[in-house]
Amino acid sequence: MKWMMISNKPVIVHKLVFELRYSYGFSYLDKCGWVVNSIMRDRPEWILANTSPNPQNAPLINTNNNCRFNFSSLKLDLTVEQGLGEASLTEDDVSDFLTQVEEITPVVVDGLDLREFTRIGFRVWYMFACGSSDEAETWLRDLGCCQVSQRVAGSFRGRVKATGFSVVIESEDRSFRIAFNGVERSLPVNLGGEVLNIPPHTLHENQREHLLKQIRTKKRIEHNPQFAAMIDIDAYQEMPEKVEPGYFVRTSYEKGMQYLRECIDRGT
Repeated sequence: MKWMMISNKPVIVHKLVFELRYSYGFSYLDKCGWVVNSIMRDRPEWILANTSPNPQNAPLINTNNNCRFNFSSLKLDLTVEQGLGEASLTEDDVSDFLTQVEEITPVVVDGLDLREFTRIGFRVWYMFACGSSDEAETWLRDLGCCQVSQRVAGSFRGRVKATGFSVVIESEDRSFRIAFNGVERSLPVNLGGEVLNIPPHTLHENQREHLLKQIRTKKRIEHNPQFAAMIDIDAYQEMPEKVEPGYFVRTSYEKGMQYLRECIDRGT
């Protein structure tokens, strides 16, 4: 990747989401099956995500990259995220996702005869592995992007232990909602046919250490950290005059990281 590190931490691209909201999509009730059939017939890598589809819920999943697709009378969305125990999403993963957005969106737009759109959005979650929740909070504060006045902690007779910060910026041709916060991730437990995600703080110390040992043994901990700093960038347009899904995803992805890097560089 072109931007492997931010403030001495590797970038983990955790999750990508594209969403398109629309008006007058109620032909979904009649055309849901047609849209699903069209996608699966022309692109066999897409299959039903469950065995009991119905007009209210017929999600698809892509067998190549586990991208999930949902649509309804109100919106459609595609989501791909870092696999259990897998490394960060790569530039190739982003490119594949962009292609899927470009291929699937027109099928829904044409199938439901959509003409009015209320919102187009692309969201990406970046994670930065940390050894503890305190390290995550310190790292985020040291970026210089968000500050909490010491008057707050002083007035409450204590110190700032955790902060969450979000801001909405109206940029040149789209808006950005950027959120910074520390997270404690669930630990995955493989139960054969099912994966159970358990919040670490609910486990006894010896149980937690046992699960972490398994994860480290599989060399997954650096890409699937228990504690992390999260930067969530949501780019969107309200009432877009023109909908170009692939272009919007690509430019939002590029601009979001470019602007974030500029913001951090200005503070150092």
